[in-house]
Amino acid sequence: MTTGDQLGECVGRAENHMHGALKNWDAGSLPHCEECCELLRRAIAELEGAWQAAEKGAPASAAVKKRLYQLRADVAVMVRLVDAATAFCRGLALRIGAGGNQVSGDSQAVVSAWSPREA
Repeated sequence: MTTGDQLGECVGRAENHMHGALKNWDAGSLPHCEECCELLRRAIAELEGAWQAAEKGAPASAAVKKRLYQLRADVAVMVRLVDAATAFCRGLALRIGAGGNQVSGDSQAVVSAWSPREA
């Protein structure tokens, strides 16, 4: 396997992990956020492998370079979204005293926790 092939394969695997994270994305579900986080970790590991292959002199076409830079930007945005959603879910669970990993949208606790009548 040439370093050029390795670079393309790393980018392809990183894209697959990123697509998996997007497919499983649900900002209101802590388990889904955690799953997205793991997929993004894998995407980042593959991106690091791609950068290492590039540093070793792997020839990269303009299309592969474009995919690599776009994927790096997409992963960075998705990491921020997952981080914010995870913090929100955990904060909401603490606020309503759920203590669980997921807060249901139809939970009566959500209504009472945010109701100004009970403040």
